[in-house]
Amino acid sequence: SMTGLDVPLFALSDTNNFTGVQFGLVGAGRVRHSFKGVAITAVNWHEGQDLGVNLGLVNVGNSMHGLNFGAVNIAQGNALANVGFINYAERTTFQLGLFNATQHLDGVQIGLGNYAANGIFPVLPLINISKSF
Repeated sequence: SMTGLDVPLFALSDTNNFTGVQFGLVGAGRVRHSFKGVAITAVNWHEGQDLGVNLGLVNVGNSMHGLNFGAVNIAQGNALANVGFINYAERTTFQLGLFNATQHLDGVQIGLGNYAANGIFPVLPLINISKSF
C-alpha cells in the first residue's frame, strides 16, 4: 500500500492500495485493489475500486467513480464518466468521444458512433441516451 506521491518514470508502479497522486508521463501505474486520487501516467491500470481522476493515453479499470480522460478508456465494470477517442464501459453514465460503447447506459453518450445495448436505439450517431433517462 502507498500514500503520497508516486513518480513512475520509465517504469511500472505496482501496488495493492494507493491514495495520492501518481505522476509519470512515460510510466504506468497499476493498482490491484483500491485507488483514491489523481493518476497522470501514460497507462493507468486499476483493477479494483477507483475514486478520482485518471489522465493517460490508456486507462483500464474495473469500477471507476470519477473521470477517465485519455485516448482509450476501458472499464470492465462501472465508469462514471469517460472522455476520449474510444470509450468502453460495461455500465456508464457519461461518455464523450469519437466512438463510445456500453452494455448499460444510465445517461448520455456523445460521439461520432455510439452503442448502448439499452439505448433508445442501440446504435446512434452523435448522441444516444438510455431508455430510462
